Amino acid sequence: MSGNGQSGLVAHVLPLALTVRVTSDAGPAAGVHVLWAVKAGGGQLSASDVVTDAEGLAEVTWVLGTTAGTNTDTVTATATGLDGSPITFTASALAGPVADIEVVAGGYQQGAVSLKLADSVVALVTDGWGNPIAGTRVVFTVTTSTYSSFFQPDTVTTDATGRARSAWRLGDSAGTYLAEVKPALTPLPTAPATALAIQVLALASGENHSCVLIDDGGNHIQGQPYCWGENDHFQLGDVSNTNRNVPTHVTYGLGFLSLAVGNDYSCGLADNNAAYCWGSNAHGQLGDGTTEDRVDPTPVQGGLTFQMLVAGSHTCGLTADGDLYCWGKNGRGQLGDSTNSDRGMPTLVAAGYKFRYVTVSRGPVTDGDGHTCALTDVGLAKCWGANSDGQLGDGTNDDSWFPVAVNVDTTSFNQISAGTSHTCSLAWTVVYCWGSNANGQFGNGSVSGNPPAPVFGGGTNFVYGSLAAGGFFTCATGSSNAGLCWGDNASGQLGDSTTTERHLPVAVTGIGFTILAPAQRHSCGLSSPGVVYCWGANDKGQIGDGSSVNRLTPVPISWRLP
Repeated sequence: MSGNGQSGLVAHVLPLALTVRVTSDAGPAAGVHVLWAVKAGGGQLSASDVVTDAEGLAEVTWVLGTTAGTNTDTVTATATGLDGSPITFTASALAGPVADIEVVAGGYQQGAVSLKLADSVVALVTDGWGNPIAGTRVVFTVTTSTYSSFFQPDTVTTDATGRARSAWRLGDSAGTYLAEVKPALTPLPTAPATALAIQVLALASGENHSCVLIDDGGNHIQGQPYCWGENDHFQLGDVSNTNRNVPTHVTYGLGFLSLAVGNDYSCGLADNNAAYCWGSNAHGQLGDGTTEDRVDPTPVQGGLTFQMLVAGSHTCGLTADGDLYCWGKNGRGQLGDSTNSDRGMPTLVAAGYKFRYVTVSRGPVTDGDGHTCALTDVGLAKCWGANSDGQLGDGTNDDSWFPVAVNVDTTSFNQISAGTSHTCSLAWTVVYCWGSNANGQFGNGSVSGNPPAPVFGGGTNFVYGSLAAGGFFTCATGSSNAGLCWGDNASGQLGDSTTTERHLPVAVTGIGFTILAPAQRHSCGLSSPGVVYCWGANDKGQIGDGSSVNRLTPVPISWRLP
Protein backbone atom coordinates (compact mmCIF):
# COMPACT_ATOMS: atom_id res chain seq x y z
CA MET A 1 0.00 0.00 0.00
CA SER A 2 2.81 2.46 0.87
CA GLY A 3 6.46 2.84 1.89
CA ASN A 4 8.15 1.38 -1.18
CA GLY A 5 11.00 3.17 -3.02
CA GLN A 6 11.91 5.59 -0.24
CA SER A 7 15.26 7.29 0.49
CA GLY A 8 16.58 7.99 3.93
CA LEU A 9 19.72 8.55 5.97
CA VAL A 10 21.64 5.55 7.19
CA ALA A 11 20.74 4.44 10.74
CA HIS A 12 17.54 6.53 10.61
CA VAL A 13 13.89 5.48 10.41
CA LEU A 14 12.27 5.92 7.01
CA PRO A 15 9.63 8.66 6.85
CA LEU A 16 6.80 6.30 5.84
CA ALA A 17 5.86 2.99 7.41
CA LEU A 18 5.94 -0.10 5.20
CA THR A 19 2.27 -1.12 4.73
CA VAL A 20 0.54 -4.10 3.05
CA ARG A 21 -3.14 -5.07 2.70
CA VAL A 22 -4.37 -8.64 2.68
CA THR A 23 -7.71 -9.28 0.99
CA SER A 24 -10.03 -12.20 0.22
CA ASP A 25 -12.96 -12.60 -2.16
CA ALA A 26 -15.11 -11.21 0.62
CA GLY A 27 -12.92 -8.12 1.13
CA PRO A 28 -10.23 -7.16 3.69
CA ALA A 29 -8.83 -10.15 5.55
CA ALA A 30 -8.37 -9.47 9.26
CA GLY A 31 -6.27 -11.60 11.60
CA VAL A 32 -3.74 -12.79 9.01
CA HIS A 33 -0.12 -13.04 10.14
CA VAL A 34 2.27 -11.09 7.93
CA LEU A 35 5.97 -11.99 8.35
CA TRP A 36 8.54 -9.24 7.75
CA ALA A 37 12.26 -9.75 7.09
CA VAL A 38 15.28 -7.64 6.07
CA LYS A 39 16.85 -9.29 3.04
CA ALA A 40 19.61 -6.78 2.11
CA GLY A 41 21.23 -3.61 3.42
CA GLY A 42 20.73 -4.28 7.10
CA GLY A 43 18.86 -2.21 9.58
CA GLN A 44 16.03 -3.10 11.97
CA LEU A 45 12.25 -3.50 11.66
CA SER A 46 9.78 -2.58 14.39
CA ALA A 47 8.31 -6.12 14.24
CA SER A 48 8.78 -9.38 12.41
CA ASP A 49 5.19 -10.75 12.71
CA VAL A 50 2.23 -8.39 12.40
CA VAL A 51 -1.48 -9.43 12.38
CA THR A 52 -3.67 -7.58 9.90
CA ASP A 53 -6.33 -5.31 11.36
CA ALA A 54 -10.02 -5.05 10.44
CA GLU A 55 -9.09 -3.36 7.15
CA GLY A 56 -6.58 -6.09 6.34
CA LEU A 57 -3.61 -3.75 6.92
CA ALA A 58 -0.24 -4.64 8.46
CA GLU A 59 2.65 -2.23 8.80
CA VAL A 60 6.14 -1.87 10.25
CA THR A 61 8.71 0.91 10.52
CA TRP A 62 12.21 0.42 9.15
CA VAL A 63 15.45 1.88 10.58
CA LEU A 64 17.97 1.62 7.75
CA GLY A 65 21.37 0.00 8.16
CA THR A 66 24.69 1.88 8.36
CA THR A 67 25.94 1.24 4.81
CA ALA A 68 25.11 3.80 2.15
CA GLY A 69 25.56 3.27 -1.53
CA THR A 70 24.02 2.46 -4.86
CA ASN A 71 22.82 -1.01 -3.86
CA THR A 72 19.20 -0.90 -2.67
CA ASP A 73 18.11 -2.15 0.71
CA THR A 74 15.20 -4.61 0.67
CA VAL A 75 12.51 -5.93 3.02
CA THR A 76 10.00 -8.68 2.26
CA ALA A 77 6.45 -9.18 3.57
CA THR A 78 4.86 -12.63 3.40
CA ALA A 79 1.21 -13.37 4.32
CA THR A 80 0.74 -16.72 6.05
CA GLY A 81 -1.29 -19.23 4.03
CA LEU A 82 -1.02 -17.37 0.72
CA ASP A 83 0.68 -18.79 -2.30
CA GLY A 84 3.02 -16.78 -4.53
CA SER A 85 6.07 -14.54 -4.03
CA PRO A 86 6.38 -12.18 -1.11
CA ILE A 87 6.08 -8.45 -1.57
CA THR A 88 9.46 -6.66 -1.73
CA PHE A 89 10.10 -3.14 -0.46
CA THR A 90 13.26 -1.27 -1.57
CA ALA A 91 14.94 1.79 -0.09
CA SER A 92 18.03 3.87 -0.85
CA ALA A 93 20.33 4.50 2.11
CA LEU A 94 21.97 7.92 1.97
CA ALA A 95 25.14 8.93 3.79
CA GLY A 96 24.62 10.75 7.04
CA PRO A 97 25.97 14.15 8.06
CA VAL A 98 29.71 14.92 7.86
CA ALA A 99 31.48 13.33 10.80
CA ASP A 100 35.06 12.81 9.65
CA ILE A 101 37.67 13.87 7.08
CA GLU A 102 40.87 12.03 6.32
CA VAL A 103 43.78 12.63 3.96
CA VAL A 104 43.97 9.33 2.07
CA ALA A 105 46.68 10.18 -0.49
CA GLY A 106 49.44 12.74 -0.90
CA GLY A 107 49.49 13.53 2.80
CA TYR A 108 53.20 12.99 3.22
CA GLN A 109 55.39 13.64 0.21
CA GLN A 110 58.79 15.01 -0.68
CA GLY A 111 59.20 17.56 -3.41
CA ALA A 112 61.50 20.24 -4.70
CA VAL A 113 61.19 23.73 -3.31
CA SER A 114 58.99 26.08 -5.37
CA LEU A 115 57.35 23.25 -7.38
CA LYS A 116 54.06 21.37 -7.18
CA LEU A 117 54.17 18.04 -5.42
CA ALA A 118 54.07 15.06 -7.76
CA ASP A 119 50.76 13.79 -6.36
CA SER A 120 47.61 15.70 -5.41
CA VAL A 121 46.52 15.79 -1.78
CA VAL A 122 43.32 13.73 -1.59
CA ALA A 123 40.80 14.08 1.25
CA LEU A 124 37.95 11.64 1.98
CA VAL A 125 34.82 13.00 3.71
CA THR A 126 32.65 10.44 5.53
CA ASP A 127 29.71 10.21 7.89
CA GLY A 128 29.81 8.58 11.33
CA TRP A 129 29.65 5.09 9.79
CA GLY A 130 32.41 5.60 7.24
CA ASN A 131 30.19 6.25 4.24
CA PRO A 132 31.67 8.67 1.69
CA ILE A 133 29.77 11.93 1.25
CA ALA A 134 29.47 13.51 -2.18
CA GLY A 135 28.89 17.21 -2.83
CA THR A 136 30.69 18.57 0.25
CA ARG A 137 32.99 21.57 -0.19
CA VAL A 138 36.47 21.00 1.21
CA VAL A 139 39.00 23.76 1.97
CA PHE A 140 42.77 23.17 1.62
CA THR A 141 44.93 25.56 3.66
CA VAL A 142 48.68 25.78 4.30
CA THR A 143 49.05 26.39 8.04
CA THR A 144 52.83 26.71 8.46
CA SER A 145 55.65 27.85 6.18
CA THR A 146 53.02 29.63 4.17
CA TYR A 147 55.41 31.91 2.31
CA SER A 148 54.72 31.25 -1.39
CA SER A 149 53.19 27.84 -0.60
CA PHE A 150 49.59 27.28 -1.66
CA PHE A 151 46.94 24.89 -3.00
CA GLN A 152 45.37 25.29 -6.41
CA PRO A 153 42.39 25.16 -6.21
CA ASP A 154 41.97 25.82 -2.50
CA THR A 155 38.27 24.82 -2.37
CA VAL A 156 37.03 21.59 -3.97
CA THR A 157 33.68 19.73 -3.91
CA THR A 158 33.81 16.02 -3.14
CA ASP A 159 33.00 13.63 -5.97
CA ALA A 160 30.74 10.56 -5.91
CA THR A 161 33.34 8.67 -3.88
CA GLY A 162 33.51 11.40 -1.23
CA ARG A 163 36.96 12.57 -2.35
CA ALA A 164 38.32 16.02 -3.02
CA ARG A 165 41.79 16.61 -4.42
CA SER A 166 44.05 19.61 -4.90
CA ALA A 167 47.61 20.28 -6.07
CA TRP A 168 50.08 21.62 -3.47
CA ARG A 169 52.85 23.99 -4.54
CA LEU A 170 55.68 24.27 -2.03
CA GLY A 171 57.47 27.44 -1.01
CA ASP A 172 61.02 28.50 -1.81
CA SER A 173 62.58 27.35 1.47
CA ALA A 174 63.60 23.85 2.50
CA GLY A 175 61.80 22.33 5.47
CA THR A 176 58.57 20.75 6.63
CA TYR A 177 55.30 22.26 5.45
CA LEU A 178 51.99 21.61 7.20
CA ALA A 179 48.50 21.92 5.77
CA GLU A 180 44.96 21.62 7.12
CA VAL A 181 42.09 20.10 5.15
CA LYS A 182 38.52 20.61 6.40
CA PRO A 183 34.92 20.68 5.16
CA ALA A 184 33.49 24.14 4.61
CA LEU A 185 30.71 23.63 7.18
CA THR A 186 30.17 23.22 10.90
CA PRO A 187 31.18 21.34 12.91
CA LEU A 188 34.65 21.38 11.37
CA PRO A 189 36.63 18.16 11.57
CA THR A 190 40.14 18.68 10.15
CA ALA A 191 42.83 16.47 8.65
CA PRO A 192 46.55 17.31 8.56
CA ALA A 193 48.84 16.97 5.55
CA THR A 194 52.65 17.22 5.64
CA ALA A 195 55.21 17.81 2.89
CA LEU A 196 59.00 17.95 2.95
CA ALA A 197 60.51 20.61 0.69
CA ILE A 198 63.96 19.63 -0.56
CA GLN A 199 66.53 22.15 -1.72
CA VAL A 200 69.61 21.09 -3.67
CA LEU A 201 72.90 22.64 -2.58
CA ALA A 202 75.32 21.09 -5.09
CA LEU A 203 75.04 19.28 -8.43
CA ALA A 204 77.49 17.25 -10.53
CA SER A 205 77.00 15.05 -13.61
CA GLY A 206 79.08 12.24 -15.08
CA GLU A 207 78.84 10.24 -18.29
CA ASN A 208 75.45 8.63 -17.52
CA HIS A 209 74.68 9.56 -13.92
CA SER A 210 74.35 12.59 -11.66
CA CYS A 211 74.59 13.34 -7.94
CA VAL A 212 73.39 16.12 -5.64
CA LEU A 213 73.76 17.30 -2.06
CA ILE A 214 70.46 18.30 -0.47
CA ASP A 215 69.04 20.38 2.36
CA ASP A 216 65.75 19.32 3.94
CA GLY A 217 65.59 22.21 6.40
CA GLY A 218 66.82 19.93 9.21
CA ASN A 219 69.96 18.11 10.17
CA HIS A 220 69.35 14.45 9.47
CA ILE A 221 70.12 14.53 5.75
CA GLN A 222 72.10 17.78 5.55
CA GLY A 223 74.99 17.29 3.13
CA GLN A 224 73.92 13.76 2.23
CA PRO A 225 74.53 12.75 -1.41
CA TYR A 226 71.82 11.30 -3.65
CA CYS A 227 72.57 9.89 -7.10
CA TRP A 228 70.63 8.50 -10.07
CA GLY A 229 71.22 7.04 -13.53
CA GLU A 230 73.57 4.27 -14.61
CA ASN A 231 74.89 2.05 -11.82
CA ASP A 232 76.77 -0.77 -13.51
CA HIS A 233 79.91 -0.09 -11.46
CA PHE A 234 78.21 0.90 -8.16
CA GLN A 235 78.68 4.60 -8.99
CA LEU A 236 75.39 5.53 -7.30
CA GLY A 237 76.67 4.28 -3.95
CA ASP A 238 73.48 2.47 -2.92
CA VAL A 239 75.23 -0.91 -2.50
CA SER A 240 73.77 -2.23 -5.75
CA ASN A 241 74.55 -2.19 -9.46
CA THR A 242 70.96 -1.50 -10.51
CA ASN A 243 70.22 1.62 -12.56
CA ARG A 244 67.98 4.15 -10.77
CA ASN A 245 65.62 6.61 -12.45
CA VAL A 246 65.03 8.66 -9.28
CA PRO A 247 67.56 9.87 -6.68
CA THR A 248 68.86 7.15 -4.36
CA HIS A 249 70.76 7.74 -1.15
CA VAL A 250 74.49 7.03 -1.00
CA THR A 251 74.21 4.63 1.90
CA TYR A 252 77.56 5.20 3.63
CA GLY A 253 76.00 8.01 5.66
CA LEU A 254 78.92 10.43 5.35
CA GLY A 255 78.16 14.13 4.96
CA PHE A 256 79.84 15.97 2.09
CA LEU A 257 80.71 19.56 1.23
CA SER A 258 80.97 19.06 -2.54
CA LEU A 259 80.73 16.36 -5.20
CA ALA A 260 82.70 15.33 -8.29
CA VAL A 261 81.12 12.83 -10.69
CA GLY A 262 83.24 10.87 -13.16
CA ASN A 263 82.41 8.66 -16.12
CA ASP A 264 81.39 5.62 -14.04
CA TYR A 265 82.39 6.62 -10.52
CA SER A 266 81.66 9.36 -8.00
CA CYS A 267 83.67 11.33 -5.44
CA GLY A 268 83.03 13.86 -2.72
CA LEU A 269 84.80 16.09 -0.22
CA ALA A 270 83.78 15.33 3.36
CA ASP A 271 83.33 18.07 5.95
CA ASN A 272 87.03 17.74 6.89
CA ASN A 273 87.98 18.24 3.19
CA ALA A 274 89.17 14.64 2.86
CA ALA A 275 88.28 12.96 -0.44
CA TYR A 276 86.16 9.81 -0.79
CA CYS A 277 85.31 7.95 -4.01
CA TRP A 278 83.16 4.97 -5.06
CA GLY A 279 82.30 3.04 -8.23
CA SER A 280 84.60 1.92 -11.05
CA ASN A 281 88.30 1.70 -10.23
CA ALA A 282 89.83 -0.06 -13.23
CA HIS A 283 92.60 2.55 -13.54
CA GLY A 284 92.90 3.56 -9.90
CA GLN A 285 90.64 6.59 -10.30
CA LEU A 286 89.23 6.10 -6.78
CA GLY A 287 92.65 6.79 -5.30
CA ASP A 288 92.57 4.05 -2.67
CA GLY A 289 95.71 2.32 -3.90
CA THR A 290 93.80 -0.51 -5.63
CA THR A 291 91.99 -1.20 -8.88
CA GLU A 292 88.94 -2.76 -7.17
CA ASP A 293 85.47 -1.28 -7.67
CA ARG A 294 83.94 0.10 -4.46
CA VAL A 295 80.27 -0.08 -3.52
CA ASP A 296 80.38 2.80 -1.04
CA PRO A 297 82.59 5.85 -0.35
CA THR A 298 86.21 4.83 0.23
CA PRO A 299 88.91 7.24 1.50
CA VAL A 300 91.44 8.50 -1.03
CA GLN A 301 94.84 7.49 0.30
CA GLY A 302 97.71 9.85 1.08
CA GLY A 303 96.26 11.92 3.93
CA LEU A 304 95.65 14.96 1.73
CA THR A 305 92.83 17.47 2.04
CA PHE A 306 91.46 19.42 -0.92
CA GLN A 307 89.53 22.60 -1.63
CA MET A 308 88.39 21.37 -5.07
CA LEU A 309 87.84 17.91 -6.53
CA VAL A 310 87.07 17.08 -10.17
CA ALA A 311 86.35 13.77 -11.90
CA GLY A 312 85.87 12.55 -15.46
CA SER A 313 88.09 9.95 -17.07
CA HIS A 314 90.49 10.45 -14.13
CA THR A 315 90.50 12.44 -10.88
CA CYS A 316 92.31 15.55 -9.65
CA GLY A 317 92.29 17.39 -6.33
CA LEU A 318 93.44 20.94 -5.60
CA THR A 319 94.78 21.68 -2.12
CA ALA A 320 94.27 24.92 -0.20
CA ASP A 321 97.93 25.75 -0.91
CA GLY A 322 97.40 25.51 -4.67
CA ASP A 323 99.12 22.17 -5.16
CA LEU A 324 97.45 19.90 -7.70
CA TYR A 325 97.34 16.10 -7.40
CA CYS A 326 95.87 13.68 -9.96
CA TRP A 327 95.28 9.92 -10.06
CA GLY A 328 93.75 7.22 -12.25
CA LYS A 329 94.13 6.71 -16.00
CA ASN A 330 97.34 8.14 -17.45
CA GLY A 331 97.87 6.56 -20.88
CA ARG A 332 98.30 9.98 -22.54
CA GLY A 333 99.99 11.78 -19.66
CA GLN A 334 96.77 13.35 -18.36
CA LEU A 335 97.94 13.11 -14.73
CA GLY A 336 100.76 15.55 -15.51
CA ASP A 337 103.45 13.71 -13.54
CA SER A 338 105.82 13.41 -16.54
CA THR A 339 104.87 9.72 -17.08
CA ASN A 340 102.12 7.74 -18.82
CA SER A 341 101.66 5.21 -15.99
CA ASP A 342 98.29 4.86 -14.24
CA ARG A 343 98.33 5.95 -10.61
CA GLY A 344 96.20 4.44 -7.84
CA MET A 345 96.96 7.26 -5.38
CA PRO A 346 97.27 11.07 -5.67
CA THR A 347 100.41 12.13 -7.55
CA LEU A 348 101.70 15.70 -7.64
CA VAL A 349 101.45 17.44 -11.01
CA ALA A 350 104.92 18.32 -12.29
CA ALA A 351 106.35 21.77 -13.09
CA GLY A 352 105.83 23.37 -9.67
CA TYR A 353 102.89 25.65 -10.52
CA LYS A 354 100.38 26.88 -7.98
CA PHE A 355 96.83 26.49 -9.25
CA ARG A 356 93.42 27.90 -8.35
CA TYR A 357 91.08 25.95 -10.69
CA VAL A 358 91.16 22.58 -12.46
CA THR A 359 89.10 20.58 -14.97
CA VAL A 360 89.42 17.09 -16.48
CA SER A 361 88.12 15.64 -19.75
CA ARG A 362 84.53 14.41 -19.75
CA GLY A 363 82.34 12.16 -21.80
CA PRO A 364 83.28 8.90 -23.52
CA VAL A 365 87.03 8.45 -23.79
CA THR A 366 88.78 5.49 -25.36
CA ASP A 367 91.37 3.58 -23.39
CA GLY A 368 94.28 5.88 -22.63
CA ASP A 369 92.63 9.10 -23.80
CA GLY A 370 91.96 12.16 -21.67
CA HIS A 371 93.39 15.54 -20.81
CA THR A 372 93.55 18.00 -17.91
CA CYS A 373 93.60 21.78 -17.80
CA ALA A 374 94.08 24.16 -14.88
CA LEU A 375 94.38 27.85 -14.12
CA THR A 376 97.42 29.06 -12.26
CA ASP A 377 97.18 31.39 -9.29
CA VAL A 378 97.48 34.36 -11.69
CA GLY A 379 94.89 33.03 -14.17
CA LEU A 380 97.17 31.50 -16.81
CA ALA A 381 95.78 28.39 -18.56
CA LYS A 382 97.88 25.21 -18.59
CA CYS A 383 96.89 21.85 -20.13
CA TRP A 384 98.39 18.37 -20.45
CA GLY A 385 97.54 14.89 -21.71
CA ALA A 386 95.99 13.87 -25.04
CA ASN A 387 96.28 16.45 -27.82
CA SER A 388 95.23 14.71 -31.05
CA ASP A 389 92.62 17.41 -31.73
CA GLY A 390 94.55 20.32 -30.27
CA GLN A 391 92.63 20.19 -26.98
CA LEU A 392 95.72 21.38 -25.05
CA GLY A 393 95.64 24.66 -26.96
CA ASP A 394 99.44 24.98 -27.24
CA GLY A 395 99.51 25.31 -31.02
CA THR A 396 100.46 21.68 -31.62
CA ASN A 397 98.84 18.24 -31.80
CA ASP A 398 101.46 16.64 -29.60
CA ASP A 399 100.56 14.96 -26.30
CA SER A 400 102.20 16.37 -23.19
CA TRP A 401 102.95 14.51 -19.95
CA PHE A 402 103.32 17.78 -18.02
CA PRO A 403 101.59 21.20 -18.08
CA VAL A 404 102.05 23.35 -21.19
CA ALA A 405 100.84 26.91 -21.72
CA VAL A 406 97.68 27.53 -23.72
CA ASN A 407 98.57 29.80 -26.63
CA VAL A 408 95.99 32.56 -26.32
CA ASP A 409 96.02 36.34 -26.50
CA THR A 410 94.69 36.83 -23.00
CA THR A 411 96.62 36.32 -19.79
CA SER A 412 93.85 35.89 -17.27
CA PHE A 413 91.07 33.28 -17.24
CA ASN A 414 88.57 32.83 -14.42
CA GLN A 415 87.09 29.45 -15.50
CA ILE A 416 88.08 26.52 -17.68
CA SER A 417 86.19 23.34 -18.65
CA ALA A 418 87.22 20.26 -20.66
CA GLY A 419 84.97 18.12 -22.83
CA THR A 420 85.99 14.86 -24.46
CA SER A 421 88.29 16.40 -27.07
CA HIS A 422 87.76 20.12 -26.71
CA THR A 423 88.35 22.76 -24.06
CA CYS A 424 86.66 26.10 -23.43
CA SER A 425 87.67 28.80 -21.01
CA LEU A 426 86.06 31.99 -19.77
CA ALA A 427 88.07 35.18 -19.68
CA TRP A 428 85.54 37.03 -17.53
CA THR A 429 82.89 37.61 -20.21
CA VAL A 430 84.60 36.21 -23.32
CA VAL A 431 84.62 32.50 -24.22
CA TYR A 432 87.66 30.91 -25.88
CA CYS A 433 87.63 27.32 -27.20
CA TRP A 434 90.21 24.96 -28.70
CA GLY A 435 90.46 21.34 -29.80
CA SER A 436 87.80 19.47 -31.77
CA ASN A 437 84.95 21.48 -33.26
CA ALA A 438 83.38 18.67 -35.28
CA ASN A 439 79.98 19.13 -33.62
CA GLY A 440 80.07 22.91 -33.31
CA GLN A 441 81.13 22.75 -29.65
CA PHE A 442 83.02 26.06 -30.02
CA GLY A 443 79.72 27.88 -30.62
CA ASN A 444 81.22 30.21 -33.21
CA GLY A 445 79.05 29.11 -36.15
CA SER A 446 81.61 26.74 -37.63
CA VAL A 447 82.50 23.02 -37.54
CA SER A 448 85.71 23.29 -39.55
CA GLY A 449 89.35 23.79 -38.79
CA ASN A 450 89.73 22.00 -35.47
CA PRO A 451 92.35 24.62 -34.69
CA PRO A 452 95.14 23.74 -32.25
CA ALA A 453 95.04 27.27 -30.86
CA PRO A 454 92.10 29.04 -29.14
CA VAL A 455 89.41 30.86 -31.06
CA PHE A 456 86.48 32.92 -29.88
CA GLY A 457 83.50 30.74 -29.00
CA GLY A 458 80.08 31.00 -27.47
CA GLY A 459 78.73 33.67 -29.77
CA THR A 460 78.43 37.35 -28.92
CA ASN A 461 76.12 39.82 -27.18
CA PHE A 462 75.88 37.75 -24.01
CA VAL A 463 77.42 38.37 -20.60
CA TYR A 464 78.70 34.98 -19.44
CA GLY A 465 78.73 33.95 -15.81
CA SER A 466 79.81 30.31 -15.83
CA LEU A 467 80.99 27.75 -18.36
CA ALA A 468 80.82 23.92 -18.48
CA ALA A 469 81.79 21.52 -21.27
CA GLY A 470 80.00 18.24 -21.89
CA GLY A 471 81.20 15.36 -24.06
CA PHE A 472 80.86 17.03 -27.47
CA PHE A 473 78.94 20.16 -26.50
CA THR A 474 79.27 23.18 -24.24
CA CYS A 475 76.91 25.06 -21.94
CA ALA A 476 77.05 28.37 -20.09
CA THR A 477 75.03 30.60 -17.81
CA GLY A 478 74.90 34.34 -17.90
CA SER A 479 72.60 37.33 -17.83
CA SER A 480 69.51 36.76 -15.63
CA ASN A 481 70.60 33.13 -15.10
CA ALA A 482 69.82 32.32 -18.73
CA GLY A 483 71.18 28.96 -19.84
CA LEU A 484 72.79 28.48 -23.25
CA CYS A 485 74.18 25.35 -24.92
CA TRP A 486 75.74 24.51 -28.28
CA GLY A 487 77.26 21.55 -30.13
CA ASP A 488 76.13 17.91 -30.27
CA ASN A 489 72.39 17.49 -29.70
CA ALA A 490 71.61 13.96 -30.91
CA SER A 491 69.79 13.08 -27.66
CA GLY A 492 68.36 16.53 -26.93
CA GLN A 493 71.11 17.40 -24.46
CA LEU A 494 71.04 21.09 -25.45
CA GLY A 495 67.51 21.41 -24.05
CA ASP A 496 66.12 23.50 -26.89
CA SER A 497 63.23 21.06 -27.65
CA THR A 498 65.03 19.64 -30.70
CA THR A 499 67.73 17.10 -31.59
CA THR A 500 69.34 19.48 -34.08
CA GLU A 501 73.09 20.05 -33.76
CA ARG A 502 73.73 23.70 -32.98
CA HIS A 503 76.82 25.64 -34.04
CA LEU A 504 75.80 28.79 -32.22
CA PRO A 505 74.41 29.09 -28.67
CA VAL A 506 70.71 28.33 -28.19
CA ALA A 507 68.67 28.96 -25.08
CA VAL A 508 67.78 26.07 -22.79
CA THR A 509 64.00 26.13 -22.90
CA GLY A 510 61.99 27.75 -20.15
CA ILE A 511 64.23 27.66 -17.06
CA GLY A 512 66.88 29.94 -15.57
CA PHE A 513 69.92 28.28 -14.00
CA THR A 514 72.71 29.18 -11.61
CA ILE A 515 74.65 25.99 -12.43
CA LEU A 516 74.71 23.84 -15.56
CA ALA A 517 76.18 20.33 -15.46
CA PRO A 518 76.44 18.89 -19.00
CA ALA A 519 77.50 15.25 -19.30
CA GLN A 520 77.74 12.99 -22.37
CA ARG A 521 74.21 12.65 -23.79
CA HIS A 522 72.26 14.47 -21.06
CA SER A 523 72.52 17.65 -19.05
CA CYS A 524 71.30 18.85 -15.67
CA GLY A 525 70.94 22.31 -14.19
CA LEU A 526 70.25 23.92 -10.82
CA SER A 527 67.72 26.77 -10.67
CA SER A 528 68.00 29.64 -8.21
CA PRO A 529 65.45 28.19 -5.70
CA GLY A 530 67.52 24.99 -5.59
CA VAL A 531 65.58 22.76 -8.02
CA VAL A 532 67.38 20.28 -10.29
CA TYR A 533 66.16 19.85 -13.87
CA CYS A 534 67.60 17.37 -16.39
CA TRP A 535 67.14 16.76 -20.11
CA GLY A 536 68.48 14.64 -22.95
CA ALA A 537 69.08 10.87 -23.01
CA ASN A 538 67.26 8.83 -20.38
CA ASP A 539 67.94 5.20 -21.28
CA LYS A 540 69.89 4.73 -18.02
CA GLY A 541 67.51 6.80 -15.89
CA GLN A 542 69.87 9.77 -16.03
CA ILE A 543 67.04 12.33 -16.15
CA GLY A 544 65.88 11.25 -12.66
CA ASP A 545 62.18 11.84 -13.30
CA GLY A 546 61.09 8.25 -12.69
CA SER A 547 60.87 7.38 -16.39
CA SER A 548 63.09 6.13 -19.20
CA VAL A 549 61.80 8.65 -21.75
CA ASN A 550 64.25 11.04 -23.40
CA ARG A 551 63.47 14.68 -22.63
CA LEU A 552 64.11 17.49 -25.10
CA THR A 553 63.41 20.21 -22.54
CA PRO A 554 64.20 20.43 -18.81
CA VAL A 555 62.06 18.40 -16.39
CA PRO A 556 62.48 18.40 -12.60
CA ILE A 557 63.92 15.30 -10.98
CA SER A 558 61.50 13.35 -8.80
CA TRP A 559 61.91 13.24 -5.02
CA ARG A 560 60.42 10.11 -3.44
CA LEU A 561 62.58 9.43 -0.42
CA PRO A 562 61.93 6.54 1.99
